[in-house]
Amino acid sequence: MPLPSHSQPIGSLSPSRLDRLECPARVAFEQAGPAAPQPPMGPSGMGEAVHLAMEHGVSGSPAGQAWADARDTMLQLGFDPDLQPNGRKTYRRFERTLALTLVRIEDFGGAKLLPEERIVSHDGLLEGQPDLVLVNSHGFLVVDYKTGFVVVDGETTAKYVRQLELYAYLVSERHHLDNGSAVLISLRDGLVEVDVCTAARSAAAALAREVRETYNDRCPGPQPPNPSLDNCMYCPHSCRCDAFWSTVNQTWVPSFGHAVGGTITSAPEISASGRAAMRVEGVQGTNHSGPLIIGNLPAAAVADAAVGSSVAACHLREQSSDPLVLVSSDRTVLEIDGYEATHGP
Repeated sequence: MPLPSHSQPIGSLSPSRLDRLECPARVAFEQAGPAAPQPPMGPSGMGEAVHLAMEHGVSGSPAGQAWADARDTMLQLGFDPDLQPNGRKTYRRFERTLALTLVRIEDFGGAKLLPEERIVSHDGLLEGQPDLVLVNSHGFLVVDYKTGFVVVDGETTAKYVRQLELYAYLVSERHHLDNGSAVLISLRDGLVEVDVCTAARSAAAALAREVRETYNDRCPGPQPPNPSLDNCMYCPHSCRCDAFWSTVNQTWVPSFGHAVGGTITSAPEISASGRAAMRVEGVQGTNHSGPLIIGNLPAAAVADAAVGSSVAACHLREQSSDPLVLVSSDRTVLEIDGYEATHGP
């Protein structure tokens, strides 16, 4: 699918949208028609559960009760964190991390706790919603929860540093405080302090304003794509992006999984368990062109599939090579004739 031909000016810019502006075309896709909301699943679902549990724990609930309350909320959304791979291990990591977090909060001293407070800069150009902010008479502490690793090869991940710098800028402005600190609270790396001195947070805010202005200057015209493994990994628009298909290749498979674009060559076959498989003639993606099978799909996802329909799928895993069989994972996105048919297993 061609890239969107139009884009709209951005109002206030959040750290998460600033990350997505690494590929301006992705934001243009969002503006053209946001991806349909998806139920929590896989790592993102577990991340949501951990965030909820941390909120309950910081508010005073014991670890076990905090996890149970978070699980109850996620069950209403059709997601059970206890049944996920490493679910119990994640709970044990959460238990240890919560204890460290409570000590860090106590050490900060006499603070007012402000969870999930949305903050907009005085000029209206920047916004953010930190997981937790602590404020006392001496300064502030910004806290952000992460389920995965935040330190790679001894360096804190740059986008997480920038996120906290922007949060600190907003908090400093909102509460008229200059003395601030910030910490990433990771289930894998523990507590990782981030320097959010005045110079660092001012530089992050200036960069965000510049990126926003550059995007808006191109409006209402198209925005350029910047396809890469990092930028496309979690983009919900990859299946319909020509720039993605011209870039994705075999080197992405270990992290991204397989991607296939082609034509359905036989009617889908439905098993007794309600899973579907269909034969496809691949023409683009991580595999050389040729026949293959896409399997383990929900039957409902292929209800409108017909011989000759176009198909695009991302985040598939290889089950066999001869014949080539690719099956769905917990992140699979499948589109048939340009319409999203399924997201996830």
